[in-house]
Amino acid sequence: MSTILSRSLVCAAVSVGMFGAASSFAATLTLREGLDGYAGTRDDAQMKTPSKANAYDNLNDNLYAYSTLGGLGLGTVVGFDISGLPGGATINSATLVMTFANGSQWGNGSAQTWVVKDPTVQWNEGQVSFYYAQTSPGPGVKWNASDAPFSGPSGTGDGITMAGQPVIDSASTAGYGTNLPGKNLSFDVTSLVDGWYGGAENRGFAVIPSSGTNSANLNWAGKANATDAWRPTLVIEYSPVPEPASLGLLATGGLLMLRRRKA
Repeated sequence: MSTILSRSLVCAAVSVGMFGAASSFAATLTLREGLDGYAGTRDDAQMKTPSKANAYDNLNDNLYAYSTLGGLGLGTVVGFDISGLPGGATINSATLVMTFANGSQWGNGSAQTWVVKDPTVQWNEGQVSFYYAQTSPGPGVKWNASDAPFSGPSGTGDGITMAGQPVIDSASTAGYGTNLPGKNLSFDVTSLVDGWYGGAENRGFAVIPSSGTNSANLNWAGKANATDAWRPTLVIEYSPVPEPASLGLLATGGLLMLRRRKA
């Protein structure tokens, strides 16, 4: 299912010494729904009740990022299939880019901060709510087993904050002004992606507002947003294992350079 969307192999450095040749390559894998046929994104938002799965968000198109309803900060979950990465690579960096589809900051456009966390449990697209990560098969899976059943928009719980989960990275809208559509936030998620690549469970990302209240309802662009470039994007930079043929070429180049030095 996973497709490598953008892979650029660039020779970052070649160093030749008296005892052989060494090489370092950089490659980039860009994951965004629809880009070069990629179809491995999943997304959902928590602003809805279990009985009304799509009462508050338009699944896949726009995902609630923040709402003033009941003073709640609302989480968004986004996941990517990273199986397009080759085996034996080294993950150098991974960046999650989330773009605002609509909404505004009130007044003077005071900054708001969002954090990225590792979701507490695995979740199913289309089944996410304030308290539930999965509703099928029954009885479902809550974000936190101790959470009470959903009691209304004024309810709070770990399904909102992913309490107990460490913050992976944070980003702010400082300097963004009042109008946010088309503007994005970037998060360093290298540690999570590196863990997935090493065999840890890929539960995607939870993007959660952590501060700031001067806002109207804000939406993130979802994976099916009409503007392709606004869709959730994961950019992974990695160093692949050089193929034998490449190593041979490097070694040959090193010998030629040594011969030139001797000459």
